Amino acid sequence: MIEWDPVDLLECLEVVPTADKDGVEHTYEVTKDGLKLIISVFQYDGEVYFSLMRENESENTIIDLKINQCPEITFSKTGKIEQLDFHPGRQIIEKFDTSYSINQGVRVQIKPDISIELYKQ
Repeated sequence: MIEWDPVDLLECLEVVPTADKDGVEHTYEVTKDGLKLIISVFQYDGEVYFSLMRENESENTIIDLKINQCPEITFSKTGKIEQLDFHPGRQIIEKFDTSYSINQGVRVQIKPDISIELYKQ
């Protein structure tokens, strides 16, 4: 189970999530400057999915990323920089029909631009 505060994602991503009827899955869709970022959080399974694509080309995903066993999501704000850290669990990156497993966290920023980066703790 992920330790997180849904209000943190709401504040940083500035979008209201859609949730399934049981409140297990929360999906956030952010569109900015021709890009669309989709983050799906499965709080009880500890899974987080990230998809980045061009706004009008959803079939041409730039990157798909999945964190298995994500223990925590934290929000930090320094000046105008707001970011979400999805702490390391077990990540799987899918690119060009190939999957890679890594042990890093994912950092997401929306301001000033959509940014996804991997980090080590």
